[in-house]
Amino acid sequence: SALHSHFRQAGGAGQVFALLQDALRALFGIERACLFAPAGDGTLQVTQLIPAAAGLSALAIPPDDAHSALPRALARKAPQQFERFDPDAALVDEQIARLLDVSRFVCQALALSDGRTGVLVAGDALPGLGALPLWRFTLTECAEALMPLPLALPAPAAPIHAAPAAPSDDIPRDRVRRAIHEVANPLTIMRNYVNLLSDRLGADSAVQRDLGIIGDEIERVARIVRGITAAEENAPPAVALELVSVNSIVSELVRMSLGTLFAPNKVNVQIDLNPDVPPLPLQKDLLKQVLFNLAKNAVEAMRGGGHLKFTTRLADVDGQRQVEIEVADTGPGLPAAVASHLYEPVVSEKGGDHAGLGLTISRSLVERMSGHLSCTSTPQGTHFLIRLPTLQNGEAPLTTTRYGSM
Repeated sequence: SALHSHFRQAGGAGQVFALLQDALRALFGIERACLFAPAGDGTLQVTQLIPAAAGLSALAIPPDDAHSALPRALARKAPQQFERFDPDAALVDEQIARLLDVSRFVCQALALSDGRTGVLVAGDALPGLGALPLWRFTLTECAEALMPLPLALPAPAAPIHAAPAAPSDDIPRDRVRRAIHEVANPLTIMRNYVNLLSDRLGADSAVQRDLGIIGDEIERVARIVRGITAAEENAPPAVALELVSVNSIVSELVRMSLGTLFAPNKVNVQIDLNPDVPPLPLQKDLLKQVLFNLAKNAVEAMRGGGHLKFTTRLADVDGQRQVEIEVADTGPGLPAAVASHLYEPVVSEKGGDHAGLGLTISRSLVERMSGHLSCTSTPQGTHFLIRLPTLQNGEAPLTTTRYGSM
């Protein structure tokens, strides 16, 4: 598309935002804009990626300030509109509008090249702008252009009289980078179609919830891809913990997988969720990936169908309050040879596109959440148990549930 070509002219983040300003001006008549991003202390502060009006640099907005449109745009992953002189408006939003010299603005979350998520503030935006497909498409193209580009690696000099290299399972780094970059194109197409379907299918709450799940999963793939790219060059940036409802993640996983994974494989699903399980401060994506890996393994083990049960409960382990998540199937159990190497990255016996890495990755992700993953297997089935402490990495307990369930 023309927008795709427009943003692909950029040679760096600064040029991407210069092109974004051009697009905002040409397509939507927006002359004044700025960009806020999380600073080292977690507050939202203006960045110089878009030249900022004098005075904006003095503002620091707490990320849990649900009264301001900027944190709301981050928390809700949806555009938020602000009108000056609204009696319910946040004072900091009034200051932003005054410094930008605009009467209204729209706030839109935007993924940045360093892994953070910023907030674009577009002044004097027409009401309802955030719902327009063209607006969404423009910002999607901008976000994709900000993804780290594959770097050209110098070809090593050919060794003189070198012995033939031993066969290797490693994929060349430049090939990995090209593949990662190319993944951005189908992700962009999927995002745009989800947005178009959302517009066409109206306000049906069940449909919009399902589309929201699809959109979240597309974003999760994009974050995984960006993480791989960032890991090639630098240590991945620290990700802020969210207050996450474990029960909601389990329910969302079952809803998402019912018609695509469970029902087609004749697997009946039961959930037994303890309502007393508290929200936990952790990275939502990590837990979703672990649970999906375990569910997928269970379905593949029950080739003729079976029963899969998800259970959440509270437990005291060595004097520490923990949350337990159990995933239990009625498959034939794990062979002894497999059980003895359960978490080793070996070649899978499943064939096809299975790499034999699912459980290795799952255990690693659980450990990143300061938790523990264990397995019990008999000829009557296999039970995986995730234990997560109610406090992560010794942090003080979070006292706000402002973000609600995830």
